[in-house]
Amino acid sequence: MLRRGRSGWVPLCAGLAGCIVFTLAGAHADAPVLPLLEEQAAGATTSPEPGDAPAPSDEAPEGQLAADAPPPVPQRGDVGSYPLDTLSRVAPRGRLRCPTDGLVTYRGTHLRFPLPVAMHRDFVPHVQRLEEVAIEVAREVYGRAPKTMLHRGAYNCRRIRGVRDTFSEHAFGNAIDLKGFDFYGARGDEPLPEGAPAHLRRSFRITVERDFRSDDPLRAYHRRFFERLTERLAADPSWFGVMLGPSFPGHHDHLHLDRAPLRYVAF
Repeated sequence: MLRRGRSGWVPLCAGLAGCIVFTLAGAHADAPVLPLLEEQAAGATTSPEPGDAPAPSDEAPEGQLAADAPPPVPQRGDVGSYPLDTLSRVAPRGRLRCPTDGLVTYRGTHLRFPLPVAMHRDFVPHVQRLEEVAIEVAREVYGRAPKTMLHRGAYNCRRIRGVRDTFSEHAFGNAIDLKGFDFYGARGDEPLPEGAPAHLRRSFRITVERDFRSDDPLRAYHRRFFERLTERLAADPSWFGVMLGPSFPGHHDHLHLDRAPLRYVAF
């Protein structure tokens, strides 16, 4: 069963195995994709991994879509303008080998990364833009920029989980998974915005897992930060193509941001 999300169709299912979704998924908990990606992502097809749960009986045959299937995910409007758009997303069978040309070690530019991360050099400006937007929003919400950006990595040579024939965007260093941010204590010249809780003058950490949907009165203020951050990222398609968050299966604790040739937003 599918429900329409903010920018497409999102699956409703008990688990990821056998779900049908229309996207390239995240770094640590991917959902399967339709064979539709054969046309949309440079020829990729889908096959279940050994041991995966059987596909639902009403799933369309490979290379076909059911008559009542949701519309396909569109390509980015500027597809072809980004160097990694030309890479095939078809993953060979057997031992996986991922391209490593262009990988660099990145430690953050505007925000510090507690752990350095490998990513493609052409993806670096997009992560730098993410840092800039996070700083802008943080100054509005907390009166100061974050100290560090927490992540779950970028480059990871693997297939999309459950999809044997399709590379994850992480396999190209073309995606990052954002976990949250650390803030230092406010200096004297960094007043809190009007209405901000006084305890936010101290140092604190915010995370997607704990704060993205929090109803806890002590943490609900942090929802404002994540709401503004995701709204601004979604409003500018020139930086990321696929953007996933807690509303998408397997992404309860991070935001997946990549530069795939597709355009899909489900925070």
